[in-house]
Amino acid sequence: MDNVIRIGHSAEAPFLAYGDESKKGDVLVYAYVIFARKEERKIAKALSYLKKDFGIPREYPLHCKVLMHGDALRDKGLGHLTGYDGLKILRRIVTMFNEHEIEVRYAYESFRRLSASIGEKLVLQSTTGEDDLVMDVVHAYQGHLGFLSGNCLAIPGVFPTTQCEFFAAEDSTQVKFVGPGAARADSRYGTFSDVGAPHGKVLRIEPKLLNANAHFGLELADVAAYLCVNALQPGEPKSPFYKEQLARVKLYSSRGIPIPPPACIELRPQQHSPIARLLRDFHVLS
Repeated sequence: MDNVIRIGHSAEAPFLAYGDESKKGDVLVYAYVIFARKEERKIAKALSYLKKDFGIPREYPLHCKVLMHGDALRDKGLGHLTGYDGLKILRRIVTMFNEHEIEVRYAYESFRRLSASIGEKLVLQSTTGEDDLVMDVVHAYQGHLGFLSGNCLAIPGVFPTTQCEFFAAEDSTQVKFVGPGAARADSRYGTFSDVGAPHGKVLRIEPKLLNANAHFGLELADVAAYLCVNALQPGEPKSPFYKEQLARVKLYSSRGIPIPPPACIELRPQQHSPIARLLRDFHVLS
């Protein structure tokens, strides 16, 4: 289609975006961490120092489902770490987000509410007088993550979507969603958006799929998604901690169920920071 501009795969893009998902209870989250390409080595080095401080091998990828569970830590040879250490690691990573001006961009929704809004049948109406096509809808949470990933990419954030190279953690799970067939869960992570597109054009955003252990950016995305989904758990004992950490993130934007953020969080970088100068170079800030 002539009005579609494909973006997200340019190795020359000045910004990098890494995405991952998290689910807890009824809440689904998809989150991206976005940072300047020129900061990539500095961020990798900072993460290596953090791992060293906690006795974690540099090559071992951080995954919150391991960090926050004692049995999983012991199984991975990290039995010297406690649940409290896991919380300290999350706090340190939030500090990294701020020190290296990493944006956290996420979308979230209630699984039950999203399922109810879609319904059990999808009807495609013919415009030429033919019979309508009715397809069953299967409500697996992996199928809904495509909606959240798409919304996440369409959110106007600090870093321009059109100037990002996008990556997502792969998920080869075969999931039924609409119709009789099944498809990989990660096949739905792309989206169309008119945010930042020229007049009369739409953007087709297609993240590159990577193994979850392939790049440190996916480790940070895992932490961001875990932090967000736990901050949206009313009544849970540790929820205040996660809300506090989410409130500390300086660069963040979100879209989803109307739960107010725990604090007023700055969306744009400081006018004279290095990242603000870089954004001005790409005509994002006036």
